[in-house]
Amino acid sequence: MNAMQFKCESCGALLSPSHRFSKLVSCQYCGSTSIISYSGSDPNGQRAALVELPSILQVGSDVKIQNILYGVLGQVRFKYEDGHWDEWLLSNESTRMWLQEDDGLFTLFKKEAIRSALPSFEEVKVGSIITVNDRQVFITEKERAVVAGSFGQLTEALSPGERCDFFDGNWDGRTVSIERWRDELYLSLGSDVNRKDIVIATGL
Repeated sequence: MNAMQFKCESCGALLSPSHRFSKLVSCQYCGSTSIISYSGSDPNGQRAALVELPSILQVGSDVKIQNILYGVLGQVRFKYEDGHWDEWLLSNESTRMWLQEDDGLFTLFKKEAIRSALPSFEEVKVGSIITVNDRQVFITEKERAVVAGSFGQLTEALSPGERCDFFDGNWDGRTVSIERWRDELYLSLGSDVNRKDIVIATGL
């Protein structure tokens, strides 16, 4: 067994994360998820097989978005009061991105370090303007969501049922998304992607 292979603690199948930054891998046989570390794998005690919904994306495939090629490493589904959305982890040799799919609309996000103080989640109001890294962001949405399930490889060990608070806003025509996980804030800057600009591997 090489350094990048681990055994599923549930069924014993081999798990082979393809990237060194993968922290969570789902078993293709039994559906259980394992947290990956250099010392081995640990089951996180959760199973949440995702119900397949129509999508042009698939974990394990390659996709070209705006003429840049990525591999699709993983998928996370979030649910909230008004429905659900999917996030797909994309990677190539130089970068990692997240592609959000929500009711047939796509937004490509890249994480960014937070360089300024932010108001708390409780203080943020829809319709207000807050400063985010020297940008004046108009807040358009504020919700609480939970992880419905995941598949493939992820850079974060997200467990089914785990809560995520988020608020989204608009800055210069781009989406600014701030999420709160385990009392930590994460910032992503997104751009809308047209469906015609997403080409799956068979079309390359």
